[in-house]
Amino acid sequence: MIQLDGVPASRTARMVTEALQVKAQRIRRHSPERRDATVALFARHLHATAHDDVIDVLLIVLHDLTAKVERLGEQERLRTLGDLDAAALLLARAAQALLDPTVADSRVRAATFQQASRSEPQTAIARVHAIVAHPGDRVAAGVRARYPHIRRFLPALLRQVSFDATTPADPALAAVKHLAAVEDGNAALSDAPTGHVGRRWTALVFGDDGSLAVGAYTVCTLDALRLAIRRRDVFVPDALGWGDPRRLLARLSRELDDAYAHAGEVVTDEPDLLAADHTQERFKVSPLAAEPLSEHRAAARSDRRPDPDLRTSRGAARSRCVDRLHSGVPSSDRKRPIARPGALDLRGAAGSGVQHPYTAVSRRDVPALTEARLKWVEANYLRADTITAANTRLVDHQAGIRLAQQWGGGELTSADGLRFVVPVRSIHSGPNPRYFGTGRGITLFNYVADNYLGWASIVVTGTARDSQFLRDRILDNPTSLNPTEIVTDTASASDLNFGLCQLLGYRYMPRLADLPDRRLFRIHPARDYGPLNPLARHRINIGLIRDHWDDICRVVGTLHTKAAVPSEVIRALQRAGRPVVLARAIAEIGKAYGPSRRSTTPPGPSSVDAF
Repeated sequence: MIQLDGVPASRTARMVTEALQVKAQRIRRHSPERRDATVALFARHLHATAHDDVIDVLLIVLHDLTAKVERLGEQERLRTLGDLDAAALLLARAAQALLDPTVADSRVRAATFQQASRSEPQTAIARVHAIVAHPGDRVAAGVRARYPHIRRFLPALLRQVSFDATTPADPALAAVKHLAAVEDGNAALSDAPTGHVGRRWTALVFGDDGSLAVGAYTVCTLDALRLAIRRRDVFVPDALGWGDPRRLLARLSRELDDAYAHAGEVVTDEPDLLAADHTQERFKVSPLAAEPLSEHRAAARSDRRPDPDLRTSRGAARSRCVDRLHSGVPSSDRKRPIARPGALDLRGAAGSGVQHPYTAVSRRDVPALTEARLKWVEANYLRADTITAANTRLVDHQAGIRLAQQWGGGELTSADGLRFVVPVRSIHSGPNPRYFGTGRGITLFNYVADNYLGWASIVVTGTARDSQFLRDRILDNPTSLNPTEIVTDTASASDLNFGLCQLLGYRYMPRLADLPDRRLFRIHPARDYGPLNPLARHRINIGLIRDHWDDICRVVGTLHTKAAVPSEVIRALQRAGRPVVLARAIAEIGKAYGPSRRSTTPPGPSSVDAF
């Protein structure tokens, strides 16, 4: 497997998504370095997902076999109810002599055989034992009968898929490895481990002489493997969803320890960062003092400031924007002039966005600004897809400007919400007396990249929590920007956000106004963090993460594949404003990455770039 330590997961996911969606000719046009990286990541992704598919199919096949046997067993039980009733009635008549007080003890057997012959009770007893068997025994025997079906795929499974376990002495793993050795001819079945053989399989696996039945032992081993995979005791190292569940937890623990170690060194050098608060110790956070701008630096900035021709840049950008607006319009209509783009854009916005009638902005003496022409332009050009395409072209154009590239490369983006009162009735507006008084309003959740360009925005009804919509545009980004670091204010910060961003491969760095009041968490209770021990008093529930790891992977996969809107997923993870157990499991991951982001560089006099 290719080692990608230090490479942002969001960047690798974007390259894999590109390889899955575009044609091979487009990948061939990339530079050699990018082409090789894309192909390598694509092959790595297919290798991992193929193992996931194999395990998924294996679990389905084994589950279907068990379910089919159980269903046939229920049908057989219904068919034999008549025989069971007849045997029970016969035994009941025979047992009456035992309970009859008028029959002497010496005449019990004679009275019993008067109710039935000597052979009839014996036959009835055997029939009852055959019908009233343990349900698990019937299932085991039925699955054992499907051994020829399992032999069709078992050799390839053992040869091509390697298994591992969270504990090296796992009995299911030892049995699977021994079966693989038996298939290769390197071991004998008589030496196979039997620690995984349960009570219901004992009579089928072991013969009267103690030997092992190959069919029953194989099916028993696969059944134990299925249960161990479901419990996450056994995993496939090369898989994604069915991979090592300790991989994330180990990295999480390592990064958390490193963050605490670094923060402890800073606190040791600057003890004023910790302030006693009678009952507990907290971070002491003070505003950073502004550094005066020297005359030399001011002069240097003036000398390097560019003098762009705004009219030329505006015209070039507008021509590209108009080209994108033409997308989806018939070629015959493209030849019709839009006339003065500036006047058309402003009047179209006034007639559509501000909701004025077109009669107020149209002009009969200008063919391009007649009311009919404005309505035609709105119907053919002002659509969500064309506006999105035009905005994408503007963002990509800004990203290609040399000055904007000096500001930033688009790897960092900030998100914040602005609240506005809506003067007209709208389904997107909501009440909130604190912000809108007696009226209704909206929240415009805006994304701004580090090259000083707002590249996306979302209209949120009322004043819904910002954190719910944080990932909607990050994961559905049509522009050339590739943000890997997300900055928000305190309102969007939550443990659930920390966990989801980390699982999706993004570095989440909120600007926390209440840092002294934030709780810090640890994984190992006995780990020594020096001066930060009084702060890291709370424990992370690793068991909750491990128990719900399957569902966590499904949530992350759903978001990565855009099968659902992230805000809708966040809403589904809550009930009446309280997180469900799956959301709490993701939040436990965020509790580990939250302190690592907050305590990596605590604010202080020498921490100019701290947050």
